[in-house]
Order: sequence, then structure tokens, then C-alpha cells
Amino acid sequence: MAVIRWAGKQDEMVILNLWTRLIEYHRSIEAFRPERWKIPPEDAIRPLLTTAWELPESHAAFVAQSAGKIFGFVYTGLTKQDHCPAKINALFVDADERSHGVGQALLDAALDWCRARGAAEVSLDCIWPNNLARRFYENRRFRPLLVTYVLQPEPDQARIRPATAADVSAVARVVQDAYRHYIPRIGKPPGPMLDDYSARVSEGVVWVIDDGTTIVGVLVLLPKPDHLLLDNIAVAPSHQGLGLGRRLLEFAEAEAVCQGYQEIRLYTHETMTENQRLYAAIGYEETGRGYEAGYERVFMRKRILHLTG
Repeated sequence: MAVIRWAGKQDEMVILNLWTRLIEYHRSIEAFRPERWKIPPEDAIRPLLTTAWELPESHAAFVAQSAGKIFGFVYTGLTKQDHCPAKINALFVDADERSHGVGQALLDAALDWCRARGAAEVSLDCIWPNNLARRFYENRRFRPLLVTYVLQPEPDQARIRPATAADVSAVARVVQDAYRHYIPRIGKPPGPMLDDYSARVSEGVVWVIDDGTTIVGVLVLLPKPDHLLLDNIAVAPSHQGLGLGRRLLEFAEAEAVCQGYQEIRLYTHETMTENQRLYAAIGYEETGRGYEAGYERVFMRKRILHLTG
């Protein structure tokens, strides 16, 4: 017959060993975040035990023991930061001793302790793949309140930042490489290839996107009295098709909002029909066509939605 009693400092090593077995079990059923289970037991459970011994009015640990052997433990405590006033942080019983009511006895000890301290609700966490534990708690009237979904995005080193004087040559190179193939179509270099990027950078109107080591995209935004002009956008040919152009366009719209504009405008050469289709697909509308600065241009605009809370 198992006896449930308060855990004392003399039980620390046994509880650490039980915690290690708990983590080994979790590691065997949940491989999504393996680093979660690499925390040494002494770093994970020892601070909790110390708190239980130093602050017994707000934290408690109990063990299950029979014939001098400890084979289960539970840790609980009052909390002001969680969604319930009390929480069971850990409960574990050796596999050989399950189905003998030991888990229920440990749970009862923890719940009685919480009730005695005025806790009307008690919460606990259970990793989703642990079907055994979920059934155990649900059979005892625990109900899921929150489900935590975790996403691990692919690493993305690309970042958008203001261009500096040290970036001028790289900015010019990206623009040259991105626009060079339009020369046969237009019959001369497109306007962005002729711009003075040293001057533009000094004006603070050039943004770049880099992959951690190399500048691979360029954006030029010119403030106007009633709109923000997207004067130039270019992505290095080696990085086209990766969504960087779309990120720069989204950034341009965000900048327009930050600067208080309700409209962003751009222009493109009339022969650059693929660009016109792209801009139309993301909400730009054509406002006119005409000859400007030596080029036949198509003028477009997009109204910017301002969200208010």
C-alpha cells in the first residue's frame, strides 16, 4: 500500500531520478522540439523543490512511497501569473506502479493542498502526444482550456535596412544587374541605371535587403507632398523568384503608412508588361500613360488602408 507524504530535502535525488525518467518518456513521444528535453534535471526540477521547501505556504511537493521505495511524485503551487490560481507543474509515477491508484493518490494530495489554500481552479500542462496523461486527467474532469500551437519558421537571414554610404557600389551593381536585360527591349538603359545612388543614399531614401552578407535587393522611396513615390525596386537576378521583391513592395506600403501617406505611386516602362501585371495583382491601378524624362511610362497608384484601433 503506497503512502503519500510531503517530500523532504532527503528525497531530492530520488525525485531528480524520477524526473529524468519523465523527460526520457517525453523525449520518446515528442520529437518536435528536442532541445526542450535537454535541460538537466537539476536545472529543471531542483529550483521547484527548493521553492517548495523554502516557501511551503505557496508551493508543495509530495512523493508516493511503499516499502521504503519512492516511485512517484507531484509538484504544485499557487500562481499569480497563470490563468488559474493554482497549478500542478509535474506528476509522475514509475511505469511498474501505474494502474494501482498511485497517480490518483498523488493528484488528490495536490488538489487537497490547493483547495485548502482557497484555489477554486487548478491547471496543469500536458504535451499533446502524451495520450496516456491526457486520458488520465480528462477522466478526472480536467478539461482543455488552452491549446498551444508552435511553429518553427525556416531561418530567414534576409533583412531590410536603410542603405549607408558603404553600400553605394553594391546598390548600383544590383540595379545594373537587375535592369540590364531591359536594354534591348527599350533601346537604351532604363532610368534606374542612370541614377546617382551616392546622392540618393545621402538623401536617406534608399533601402536595401541583404542575405546576411550581400545586398541582393534595392528600394528607393521618394516622399512627395501627397503620396510616397516608389521610384525604383530591384532584386539581383541570382535572388529573383524567392519573394524578395514582394517583401520590398510590402515594406514600401508599410513605410507609406508610417510616414502618414494614404497613397503610394510608381511608374514603369510601357514595355515592362510583366511588372505591370504584378503591380495590378497586388492592388495597383493604372492612372495614365505618358512620355517623361525620355521614357514612355505607365503610371500606377495604390490606396493605403490605415488601420485604427
